[in-house]
Amino acid sequence: MHHQIAVFGALLGLALGLVWGVCTQQVLALKGMKALAIPWGTIVAVVVGSAAIAHE
Repeated sequence: MHHQIAVFGALLGLALGLVWGVCTQQVLALKGMKALAIPWGTIVAVVVGSAAIAHE
């Protein structure tokens, strides 16, 4: 049960962070910040890490 909560929390946090980041970048695009960089490697590492810790 606890492992499901850990993975769910990690995925929810990543989803909210991505949405927050994209929304912030869209607002800042009005001020000239056109680039959006999503750190896919870090995202994969967090998901894999939370799944590994939850599996223990």
